Amino acid sequence: MDTLARTLGARIRTVRKKRGITSNHLADLCEVGAVHIRKIESGKKLPSIPRLIMICNALETSPQYLLQDSLDFSGSDAQLRLLDKIQALPPSQMELAESLIDTMLMQLA
Repeated sequence: MDTLARTLGARIRTVRKKRGITSNHLADLCEVGAVHIRKIESGKKLPSIPRLIMICNALETSPQYLLQDSLDFSGSDAQLRLLDKIQALPPSQMELAESLIDTMLMQLA
């Protein structure tokens, strides 16, 4: 399978594990079989766009984050590193990070 499928699958698996979600639970949330999710994560299958959206919603992440290795992005490396760090946070810590960034930006203004 091509590089896109492998890198997308690996990123989905990484986010799923960081969120503490099993492949069986992700499959239930996405209304597919666990084998289907495992094929996506191993890079043997690409998800359809509707299925990718379901995966993003279930993992509370963005398509941009999952596809960042395959997209041409005009942002800087620093922006990508920051996005990577934020996307890896659990939802409760993400809210704290947002609050800290808002406070920091107010101080800089």
